Amino acid sequence: MLWKVLHELATGRSTQSPEALARTLGVTPALVQQVMEELARYGYLSVAEQCAPGCDSCALQSACSATTSTARLWVVTPKGRRALRRQESML
Repeated sequence: MLWKVLHELATGRSTQSPEALARTLGVTPALVQQVMEELARYGYLSVAEQCAPGCDSCALQSACSATTSTARLWVVTPKGRRALRRQESML
């Protein structure tokens, strides 16, 4: 499940909430959230830093933690992308 979530976050066409990602993967949002926290502990995900002023032109504005206090915008780290490439090359 770790790799599925990481892959979906790295290759998804749009920003996905844990709920949307859970529907895509056929699991519960709680499981997705737990997996995302684990991926962050491994250094494969990080919470996006808040952007400078000028959110009007940002494509991720609707999912950004700067505009909603309970949501976090996760980004796949370079370490996460390398790990995902290694995992996919083994398949």
